[in-house]
Amino acid sequence: MAWFLDNLGRLAREKGAVERLGAEVGWLQGVVWGVGGGLHLDAVIRAGGHDYEVTMAYPEVFPAAPPTIKPKNRDERWSEHQWGTGGSLCLEWGPDNWHPGITGAEMLERAHKLLSTETPLGEGPSLTVPSRHHLSVGQELRGELLRFYVGSDLASYVAGLPDPAEGTVEAYFKKQGKNYSCVIRRLRPSGLPEWEDASVPAVLYGEMRELGPPAGIFYKTRLRAEHIREARKVGGLETLLAEAGRGAVFLGAVGPHPQGLKERPEVVLLVDAEDRPHLFMLFADGDALEASPVLSEAGGPNPRLSEYFAEATGKNVGIVGLGSVGSKLATTLARSGVRRFVLVDEDVLLPENLVRNDLDWRDVGEHKVHATKRRLELIGPDVEVEVYDLHLTGQESNAKVAGALKRLGGCDLIVDATADPSVFNLLSHVAKAYARPLVWAKVYAGGIGGMVARSRPNFDPAPDRMRAAYHEAIVDSPEPAPSGDERYTAEGEEGELLMASDADVAVLAGYTAALALDTMLSPEHSAYPYSMYLVGLKVGWLFTQPFHNVPISTDGLAEEMDEPADPGASSDGARFLLELVEKETGARPPAP
Repeated sequence: MAWFLDNLGRLAREKGAVERLGAEVGWLQGVVWGVGGGLHLDAVIRAGGHDYEVTMAYPEVFPAAPPTIKPKNRDERWSEHQWGTGGSLCLEWGPDNWHPGITGAEMLERAHKLLSTETPLGEGPSLTVPSRHHLSVGQELRGELLRFYVGSDLASYVAGLPDPAEGTVEAYFKKQGKNYSCVIRRLRPSGLPEWEDASVPAVLYGEMRELGPPAGIFYKTRLRAEHIREARKVGGLETLLAEAGRGAVFLGAVGPHPQGLKERPEVVLLVDAEDRPHLFMLFADGDALEASPVLSEAGGPNPRLSEYFAEATGKNVGIVGLGSVGSKLATTLARSGVRRFVLVDEDVLLPENLVRNDLDWRDVGEHKVHATKRRLELIGPDVEVEVYDLHLTGQESNAKVAGALKRLGGCDLIVDATADPSVFNLLSHVAKAYARPLVWAKVYAGGIGGMVARSRPNFDPAPDRMRAAYHEAIVDSPEPAPSGDERYTAEGEEGELLMASDADVAVLAGYTAALALDTMLSPEHSAYPYSMYLVGLKVGWLFTQPFHNVPISTDGLAEEMDEPADPGASSDGARFLLELVEKETGARPPAP
């Protein structure tokens, strides 16, 4: 229901306040109310001898949000404090400081104050009204179709160039929605070493090749920024460069091209007197469009990442299984600072996987390991990913599987994200053989919850013993069983189909990532008193409440001892080994 039908008292208050204002002042005239498209009024505000025809519209959620006042003629722009041509005026009361006690009449008073001070169309002096706003980068860039990323590396490099300096530019463009974004990959100044942006992932340039890289040139100048921004044509840029002492420079299709370019330059990068870069895209019809800079001042370690994760950069994580849990886990670890990965999965991404997998339609038909590799490499320029599209317990080359297992054994952490018992058995053996920690997880059917666990050498029992403890803990209440072929699906008490959602899987992946990072970074001072948890997401099974977590103690578990060896067989084995060493080296080692 419209607010003015539900709150007739407030409607009367608004009407009365506007009528009183009109009776008290001479500048508000011709008030006409209407309800078409919502409650609004048309009026004339007289300021500086000019009549401004305005429309004040009440929003549907009034009085929770303020009315808007804009020119009745949508082609008019009166003020710098206006959201574009025909847009609403930016007044002293806005979404950031509005409260329901303010009336539309008070908004009209603020509009009159703004127009009287600036007098955009009236008589008398025009004064600048200071802005009360600090716009975010997103607000400033709204509506800017061409954007230019300026990282701290580029900013510091151009600031350190001698004046004058010039050279060529390698720029990459990509269409993102309705906008185009540009990244500078290289600058090659004449007579100086070239610069390459090491902060941008190299894999990104491959995706941006759909529009480039266009050939370009750059100049470091003493031009003022406001003069550079006035350029709208290629000829204007040529004039600016001539004024800056560059002589005759032809940027168009006719004439010799600067820096020996074989084709007409498509971009020009000008550095102003304050060392700020300005990027222009040049068009064959003579137009020149300046890109809006997107600035980043972050340099060195990411200031938004806790120092706790600094050690993660030197860790190597092996993940087996890049399904819904594994794909999200890998992304989270990369965002947490891990820079080296070994990924194993033989599966291909299909559209039906997109309800839970961290990948998207761009990756459909691709092996999950290769698609995840690309995703991780786009997170950081120094991410290194080794992939194996193998089925570790399937019909594969023994040599290839052995090679993959050896690489997993060399990782600082192994993660089993397959929920496959046969894979768990294999990775458990690898973890024991190489003395590596193993983390594993499982999502229960129906999204009721899941399990996360870890086994750390010298801190926890071996993975197979921990799994035995898990089964002992739930022996009286077997875990929720899947229904049909979908392992995330179960049947409820009344036969309804229950499926794990992406949110359910994301929670389990997040718990697994947290346990994995703790295992790598805090082996002796863990934040987790237990190494195995049942994670509840819904009421049911062992969970009495949503988010009810159940720890499983593994204290006191005795390690299973290997079967004692036959002393005679051991002696035979030692003798055989000595013979092999002698054969390989030609020298007989001392007897053990």
